[in-house]
Amino acid sequence: MAALFLAWTATIARGDAASALDTADDPAYDSGWTNGSNGGYGFGPWSITINVNGGTFIGSSANNAGGSGDIDTGGESWGMWSGADGDVNVTRVFSNGTLAVGEVFYIDLDNGWVASGGGSVGLGLQNSAGDNLWEYYFVGGDTDYTINDNAGQWDSGIPWTADGMSLSFQLTGQTSYSFQ
Repeated sequence: MAALFLAWTATIARGDAASALDTADDPAYDSGWTNGSNGGYGFGPWSITINVNGGTFIGSSANNAGGSGDIDTGGESWGMWSGADGDVNVTRVFSNGTLAVGEVFYIDLDNGWVASGGGSVGLGLQNSAGDNLWEYYFVGGDTDYTINDNAGQWDSGIPWTADGMSLSFQLTGQTSYSFQ
């Protein structure tokens, strides 16, 4: 079983004011992280699709992958898990519809062990049709995380870690971006 923990915010790069913000310790998630739940501001409600052998939860990332790393806010993160034949997809739209040029999407990601032979974990930014325009993911058995964008699929140079990571994606033009 693999677990993925997420903590995220999206902010405008031209200033300090956040155009969207949500954390797993928001009271909207006191009863759990479920389809249609909606905390924070600047996002639409969560759309959660769980196929066989998977689920979502609110928990601490401090015990993920043997207890290394921690991306919690207020002691909590959003969590997803799946078994060998499981599939969990969560999506959320920006309330204003798009990420504007100059805005930055920040996310903390803490994935546990990922099974070799087809297991993968990651995230994507989609257009309004639900097509992934940019993806960042790890495939079990690989050495580094992979990026898939309009230039194709390529090695990010970022090695697998169970310690969690803080990522930022800034839209710098209609079809260009900066990623760290």
